[in-house]
Amino acid sequence: MKRWALEEMYEGAIFNQWYLIISAWVFSFILLFTIIKLCKALGFFQYSDPKKQEAYVEWLDTEGMFYACLYFLAALIVAFQLFMTWKKIDTKILDTPPPYSEYN
Repeated sequence: MKRWALEEMYEGAIFNQWYLIISAWVFSFILLFTIIKLCKALGFFQYSDPKKQEAYVEWLDTEGMFYACLYFLAALIVAFQLFMTWKKIDTKILDTPPPYSEYN
């Protein structure tokens, strides 16, 4: 294999690692946002104002479950992308011989 081809493969692996890190953060924030919204709607966070609590319960009854399912689906998609990217990086790095060295 040519040296430039190996360098491109390693640069691609580095790019995929950054993609993996960014996707992990996105996945974490989506999941955290969903959990907080559901906890508020289910009453785990008690408010001194009962109207505010009722508003969250109403939100859960009307559109909250739709958005919660949507956020959860987005989190699953990002998790799948994370897994596939990690699998590609792992395979690419393990199957690639070390870069050509001028000293060999």
